Amino acid sequence: MLLIRTAVLRAVDTAASRLRSFQNDERGAIIVLTLFLFLAMVLVTGVAIDIVRTEHARTKLQGTLDRAVLAAADLENELDPKAVVLDYFAKAGLSSYINADALNADDDLNTDDGIRRITYRSIEGAVSANVPTMFLNRVGINSLPAPAAAGATEGATPVEIVLVLDVSGSMNFRLDADVNATEDEESRLEALQEAAEEFVDLIYERPENADRVAIAIVPYAWNVNFDAAKDDYGRAIGSPNTGCLSFTEADFNSRTILPGAAHPRTGFADSFSTRSSSSPQGPNRGGSNWDCQPIASQFVLPYTNDIEDLKEHIEDLTAGGSTSIEVGMKWGAHMIDPSYRTVNQAMVNDGLTPAQFSQVPRDYGQAATKKYIVLMSDGQNMPSFELAPQYRSGTSPIYRGRVDTNGDGVLDTTRYSFRDETRATDQYYRQSDAKYYSTAEGTTSTVVRLTWEQVWEELRVGWVVRELYTDRLLGNNTTASINEYSRTFGNIVANYNGTATSVGDSTTFVTRVEGTEKDTRLNNVCSSVKDQEQVNIYTIAFRSNAIELRSEADFVGAHRGDVALGRCASNYLTHHFPAQNADDLNDAFSAIASRITEIRLTQ
Repeated sequence: MLLIRTAVLRAVDTAASRLRSFQNDERGAIIVLTLFLFLAMVLVTGVAIDIVRTEHARTKLQGTLDRAVLAAADLENELDPKAVVLDYFAKAGLSSYINADALNADDDLNTDDGIRRITYRSIEGAVSANVPTMFLNRVGINSLPAPAAAGATEGATPVEIVLVLDVSGSMNFRLDADVNATEDEESRLEALQEAAEEFVDLIYERPENADRVAIAIVPYAWNVNFDAAKDDYGRAIGSPNTGCLSFTEADFNSRTILPGAAHPRTGFADSFSTRSSSSPQGPNRGGSNWDCQPIASQFVLPYTNDIEDLKEHIEDLTAGGSTSIEVGMKWGAHMIDPSYRTVNQAMVNDGLTPAQFSQVPRDYGQAATKKYIVLMSDGQNMPSFELAPQYRSGTSPIYRGRVDTNGDGVLDTTRYSFRDETRATDQYYRQSDAKYYSTAEGTTSTVVRLTWEQVWEELRVGWVVRELYTDRLLGNNTTASINEYSRTFGNIVANYNGTATSVGDSTTFVTRVEGTEKDTRLNNVCSSVKDQEQVNIYTIAFRSNAIELRSEADFVGAHRGDVALGRCASNYLTHHFPAQNADDLNDAFSAIASRITEIRLTQ
């Protein structure tokens, strides 16, 4: 028994000794590490293989897409650009990875002259393939994406530019003072002409830009006269035959002017007249419609790329009247809006706009077209004095006749009469002797009842109000006090001189629109344009005390012109320029031209 116990203990000791020896023995451990490293290397290699396979697929997709869009964007390609791309993929055996919805193509196509001509084309697309994995699927990644994207363009971005230029009377002033410049001094208008002509030269410095850039010029003072298109906007029956449209308050909430609609017109009446306007006739050179006369130097120039025409129009500009920035901007906003296109096509038909610009203004978003308005003013919005609607058109109570004053049988003098239909008899008040008669003055064959349009083409508002209204109402009362006379005149004419509180109603000839109200209209029309990201509005304040606007704090207490123009600009930090002198003005126009050509006109 003792021997057995001894043998068991010895066996246990031996086993324990061997176990302790095995615990401390590190021989063969590298094999286990090698197995783990081998598995990791296999996994990394597998990942690499999966990535290489995916990249190979992506490269194939990218190469095919690159070649396809380059071929599709070729201006000489007469096939549908999307069809070209799809055909490339079909021939490469990759049709399953692309469809027409993955492509975006844009053409600027012109066929108006019977010749198919594409001046700009762009196409872009994006595709993606999911490549099955051979190794990463072991860790739950069953596929890898292989995306590809490409775009190609040929031609350059079409550009539409409208120069909205202040030609109010103050543009005749010296650069540094509110007095007219002498022959030896440069006026603000002359400085503007030099800067604007340089702008045109810079825009067309690259010859290829002539096929892409269309420029229109909108001169404005108290109004805008688009004489060339006066028949294209529709004219209410009996309204003046002028290119000056009359706008309502609501019109300034929109950038459009509807072609063909029966728009009211601003007549030639000198609505600026006061009681001292003693002459019944003569040129109507004063008032809110000064620039509505047929003065070619005040007309709008439709879109063109003719450098000489543009510069000649700028050189011929003349200044007069007061300032309505909101009306100039209203036309500028309209002329870059697609609503102007039908009028533009009429300009093409009339030979005033080149046929290659028949699709101007292009739709927003079409062929990456960019639209620019450059709005310049040397001051701020001033009050306007406009004929009340009831005195703009239709039949008037005023009659014109001719008489023989020398007794030689020659009808040598014009006489005017007013018919007062409230009288039972002797309804015709003759201005020549301030008495009522049964007929208007003049021989029977020459007496004509005038329309209001004819009245304002012949007579001044101040004369009509004094001679045919005030004198008649007061009965030519020589005992009436000056104050009573002035008050009567002022109430009728809407009191330009400010001696009555009324600013115009249904009984007055003239209505007054304050400058601050016009600022609101300007802000509204600018806002209606700025909601289109393709449109850039640059503004220039040309005034010796114009300031930079670098923060909202700068608007507080700033000149009203600076505030109005700064608010109108696309961004007052980057798109508004203060120009205190001629050099600054030239720099502003040059900077704007540089931005337009550098940013958008690239091959």
